[in-house]
Amino acid sequence: MNVAVFGIGYVGSVCAACLTQFGHRVVAVDTSLEKTELINSGISPVVEAGLDSLIAAGVSSGSLAATTSAAEAIKASDLALICVGTPSEANGAPNLDFVFSVIRQIGSALKQKSTFYVITLRSTAPPGTLAKIESILEDTSGKRAGIGFAVAVNPEFLREGSAIQDFNNPPFTLVGANSEKATAQLQDLYADLSAEFLHVEPGVAEMVKYASNGYHALKVAFANEIGKLCREQNIDGHSVMDIFCRDQKLNISPAYLRPGIAYGGSCLPKDVSALANMGRETDTALHLVSSISISNRSHLDYAINLVLKSGCTRIGFLGLSFKAGTDDLRGSPLVAMAGNLIEKGKVVHIYDPNIDVSRLIGANKAFAHEHLKDLESIMVASSRDIMDNSECIVVGHATEQFSEAIKTAKADQQIIDLVRLDGGRLSGSNYCGLCW
Repeated sequence: MNVAVFGIGYVGSVCAACLTQFGHRVVAVDTSLEKTELINSGISPVVEAGLDSLIAAGVSSGSLAATTSAAEAIKASDLALICVGTPSEANGAPNLDFVFSVIRQIGSALKQKSTFYVITLRSTAPPGTLAKIESILEDTSGKRAGIGFAVAVNPEFLREGSAIQDFNNPPFTLVGANSEKATAQLQDLYADLSAEFLHVEPGVAEMVKYASNGYHALKVAFANEIGKLCREQNIDGHSVMDIFCRDQKLNISPAYLRPGIAYGGSCLPKDVSALANMGRETDTALHLVSSISISNRSHLDYAINLVLKSGCTRIGFLGLSFKAGTDDLRGSPLVAMAGNLIEKGKVVHIYDPNIDVSRLIGANKAFAHEHLKDLESIMVASSRDIMDNSECIVVGHATEQFSEAIKTAKADQQIIDLVRLDGGRLSGSNYCGLCW
């Protein structure tokens, strides 16, 4: 395939060179004459392990060349990869000027292109960027998206220092596109990679890169805070985190990484509070750890506000305990949510097949009555009672019983799902998902 790579920085240089390994002919494009001359001399414009030899081999074989002319690159290619920088503005927003400047150049060049062309964004940019790119291309080329050209987003997951290895062994190949032609062409482009090919809607692909880097930063900050706290108590932070990482069932795994209801229970709230307190006692700044409970409470408030925005007065809860299949109410966000709505004048009723108020004892009973003083009177005997007598139904447990129950909802009943009973359903009409 003939490919144009716009931007000869770390990402662009690596992508251009690596693609030549698989038989593609690549022209690299940059406004910097110095960078293009280096490429054409078989020299990498950036320091990256193994890149010099890869570029030299590509230039020597005739499969890699560089130019400052966007028109020349578009004329000689079937597909473009946009790899220019998106630096931060003063307010933290990404500056997309380089992206849009390249897109305008491509749009102008497309006027002379008689064949279908695919423009792919590899630069990290926020959701909605691809739609703006499509609009700019239509304006500058005079062509219609889906007819003369198509756009896609294809985030890169390269780390400086191991970028070639990362390119050749990605966790997956992610493409966001509304065009079957663009998707098929990118699938062909990466056919030599063994990674799973994932085709999603553009917004999902755009957001995955931010979610990934945000989580990577979160992990670094968390490990550093635990390390500081350990040092102040004469504990080896590396020993702690080495053991922590051995747990691949919960700690290093997909566990807990699904958007949904706020955390609760008897363990997480008290232990997060204990960690924050250790920081105060040792005069150790634990900004991340200390913000966890604040974030969790904010997420619960977000759920409560969804109910309040519905304008409904009669609220029915399907589930109350901290976790489905138990009667443990301690720290349950559903208990806190129901109590808050009652305080705001809502009429609340609750069904939970695992809760028998007469059998609650000890701390479990104390917590329940602290937050829901009239618990006995607001519990009902069946999910049918909730469905028949509520304007708004809050789903707090992901069970088959509750999944069947909400199928009977009337068009004028609002469903607020905190657990995503149906993985394929998105917010709309009378259904509102907490994070989907």
